[in-house]
Amino acid sequence: MSQRSFRVRHHECDPYGHLNNVAYLRYVEELEIDLGYAAPAGGLVPGRVDIAYLGQARFGDSVQVTRSPRTDVVAYELTTASGVVGRVDVDWRDPESLPVESLDPVTDLPERPFHVLRPIDWRDLDETGRASVPTLAALAEDAGVAVCAEHGWPLDRCGEEGFAIVLRRHEIVLGTLPGFGDLVDVATWFSDRTRVSVMRHYLMSVAGQPIARFRTHYVWVDIATMRPIRIPGSFIDDFAVNEVA
Repeated sequence: MSQRSFRVRHHECDPYGHLNNVAYLRYVEELEIDLGYAAPAGGLVPGRVDIAYLGQARFGDSVQVTRSPRTDVVAYELTTASGVVGRVDVDWRDPESLPVESLDPVTDLPERPFHVLRPIDWRDLDETGRASVPTLAALAEDAGVAVCAEHGWPLDRCGEEGFAIVLRRHEIVLGTLPGFGDLVDVATWFSDRTRVSVMRHYLMSVAGQPIARFRTHYVWVDIATMRPIRIPGSFIDDFAVNEVA
């Protein structure tokens, strides 16, 4: 079993004062690089990632990442002094054996999927010359914010209404990671709506070829208490064209 501690820095926190979801993935990636397994040291990259966000870390907290003994799927637990804040399972693979076959275009789409086009810039690249999985997670997050604004619910309006939409889980399947200058098309829609949550989908493609798929669980919470609340009916109405029934 291997461990490493990370101090939460101010720039890693979101507007709610919590450690941003992307940082959890970066901590896991850095631990693997330190151990010599992940690219560039070991050449391995994630083929699948399943991450559950179970608690909140804040600026100044120490987050300890504990890694299980190596198996085909490596498990990680992230803890602070307050308890467990995240669990991650990663299927590490040789870049040549990524499960591209599972990234076929989906056919179960809503009336109006939302698209964001984003080029991969120099700052997005790591030592492999590719954008990392945390970078793709940041693209998904940006698309999630953008789709809300497009349908009349920018973050400031959500705040005025007293709620936030928080991430609880990412299930990620990866193909070939994009390189410098690649134009990533992020298509997004949602499904599996309950009274308090939805499953949002992100399909990322380059030149028409899928490179990543995210299946993401979001929950509506009261900003003051961070406890789940019912999704406002007006929000559901405004997003009808982006939902798969």
